[in-house]
Amino acid sequence: MNTGLSDAIEGFSNLYKLSGRERDILRVMTLGTCTGRGIAESLEISPNTVRIHLKNINAKVGVSSKAHLLSRLLAYTMEPAPAAIEGGLNHSHQLSSSQGHM
Repeated sequence: MNTGLSDAIEGFSNLYKLSGRERDILRVMTLGTCTGRGIAESLEISPNTVRIHLKNINAKVGVSSKAHLLSRLLAYTMEPAPAAIEGGLNHSHQLSSSQGHM
């Protein structure tokens, strides 16, 4: 799995306090297996167990479908890191301050 994607899944999982098994399910989904049966086979658990975990994930993340869950994960991966935002704000503040002294 792509390191950037792995990091994004970890960050997303930490943000929403997903359990280890919920993280596993999310990882499998990002690899293209989105059916309950396919996820169950990949993780060697029952489809009912997958269904329960997906229900819990959806509740934690505040979504109602697998498509919405993956969409939320994608949006999370596209957000700038807090340090980048802060650095950008500091940089523009420095620019406006230095321009005022010219």
